[in-house]
Amino acid sequence: MLINPFDFKKLISPITQEEFFEQYWEKKPLLLTDRHVDGYEGLLSLKDVDSLLSTLHAFDSSWIRFLNNKKEQNIGGYLMQNKMKTYLDARKVMAGFRAGNTIVLNSLHRRSEPLKKLCEKLEDVFGHSVHVNMYLTPADAQGFQAHYDAHDVLILQIEGEKIWKIYDQHVQFPIVYEDTPFFDTLNAPMYEVHLKPGDLLYLPRGYVHEALTAKEYSLHLTVGIHVVTWMDFLMELAKEENILRKALPRQVLCTNGYNQIQEEVRQALESLCKDQDRVEKAHTKLRKKILETKKSVVHEGFTAMYNAENITATTMLGKREDVEFSISMEDEYTLIQFGEEKFSAPVHAKPFLDHIFRISQFSVRSLPKDLDALSESNKLALIRPFVRAGVLKILTS
Repeated sequence: MLINPFDFKKLISPITQEEFFEQYWEKKPLLLTDRHVDGYEGLLSLKDVDSLLSTLHAFDSSWIRFLNNKKEQNIGGYLMQNKMKTYLDARKVMAGFRAGNTIVLNSLHRRSEPLKKLCEKLEDVFGHSVHVNMYLTPADAQGFQAHYDAHDVLILQIEGEKIWKIYDQHVQFPIVYEDTPFFDTLNAPMYEVHLKPGDLLYLPRGYVHEALTAKEYSLHLTVGIHVVTWMDFLMELAKEENILRKALPRQVLCTNGYNQIQEEVRQALESLCKDQDRVEKAHTKLRKKILETKKSVVHEGFTAMYNAENITATTMLGKREDVEFSISMEDEYTLIQFGEEKFSAPVHAKPFLDHIFRISQFSVRSLPKDLDALSESNKLALIRPFVRAGVLKILTS
């Protein structure tokens, strides 16, 4: 039996979604083994890895890393020149793997449709940005040294086996957005687990961990959940408070200046908490930033581009459920944003746009009569960019 990884409730079974967020999320590790499964359906295979490596050229070098016995390897030793172009040398990559190299493919959700879909589904659950890296490790090898991450991770074991050693939480809620080397003396691990295909490990950020193989190779995915914190929100909110933008009083950092700044800080915090407009503005700005970092969703892009020109008032259309968007008023325009895409429309088009993105399917001619402030041709003109961009899909012509 294979697990459907695109359904979070099935992904973490037999733990329920409610149990996960109440007992484990940001609190403690979760290990799911012995689920009587053979792996994950439709995510990644060794054949997929071969295809990805064969299309990875030098300008993609930031997407690949080689690690051997806890040390980073120089990627330059795995490249070849051919007619003024630089490529990965497949023979050198394989030789390095046989010599103990772990192959890391970063941001794989940008090159794999199933992994992009996985991220989109998990972003719907967590409400934060999700990325995927791949790790292929030969037998009797180790990639990274013991470290902790500044993001939560889900480990999905795809093929082979890997041993994970999990130590105490070194930092609660770390906010440095990078892997942080751990130089302290390691105590005995809290857990030592052997992950097999279909197993899952959740690690909240800050827990020290390391992974290695024994007699078998390992292929696993690390799904990183990059959260937006209360600190991020407060920093956005603080930008609107002039007191917090001022320089600290002269010499305050050179003396015991706590009393000098205590009152100003108190006043600034009171002002921030009371001003509802500032809170709403900060929330809107932060949400826009998050939407701008979303993965571009392109489904049948060229097909949709040309089919959009042929839609009529009777064409049945539907909103893609995996697209997050926002509709807001800005000056005298209606602003629609999803991912990196932005559209503006006349202010009187907002009721029409609110309606079509609220229902599952529609045709222009089937819409309520009270939305007739726009002509049929104007409605079609508004809709076509969303079809071209993949936000609306054609159900029937």
